[in-house]
Amino acid sequence: MKYPGILIFSLLFLWTASCSSEVNKEGVPEAITAEATKASISTEGLAAVTIDTTASKLEFIGAKVTGDHLGGFKDWTATAWFKGDELQAVDLKIQTASIYTDKEKLTGHLQSPDFFDAAKYPEIRLIANQVSGTAPNLEVSGDLSMHGVTRSVRFPVSLQKKGAQWLATSEFTINRFDWGLQYPGKPDDLIRNKVLIRFSLSGK
Repeated sequence: MKYPGILIFSLLFLWTASCSSEVNKEGVPEAITAEATKASISTEGLAAVTIDTTASKLEFIGAKVTGDHLGGFKDWTATAWFKGDELQAVDLKIQTASIYTDKEKLTGHLQSPDFFDAAKYPEIRLIANQVSGTAPNLEVSGDLSMHGVTRSVRFPVSLQKKGAQWLATSEFTINRFDWGLQYPGKPDDLIRNKVLIRFSLSGK
């Protein structure tokens, strides 16, 4: 080989960039997924809390070999139901076409059939109807429907109440392949299977 040093340096650079991804951040759990449970929510006797989307964030980080990309959704609604001060259920609806990222070209690509196919699958929905643990440390479970696929998902949530205001935060990863999002990326800049999800939801 004519330039072995350059090849080794390039491989080391790509490996270092890959390892430094936020998707691989230490301490971030991976959501547990399984077959869909046909989740539904019975709201009888529960108090509804509407999430204030202007004071909340719903974001994700996707990673390629060469670096991370931050994104999120602009158009979404969410309602949480409580029994006293205990969270019972959450219904989250996201308009797929409202996706955004740190690069305009990437945003368009994510809306295309290669990824979310927003025209064919206009809504992403989470129906969470099982909550375990004691606040602030909870585990929330339910069905996540995305890209025409519904899977059961379980993930951690930190829940706190300050006055009349509720604040829920979380950070975890999912495997995009579980929902049929299988576009691999370029041969020299492959996309990771895992995507980091993080949110901060506020409501009263």
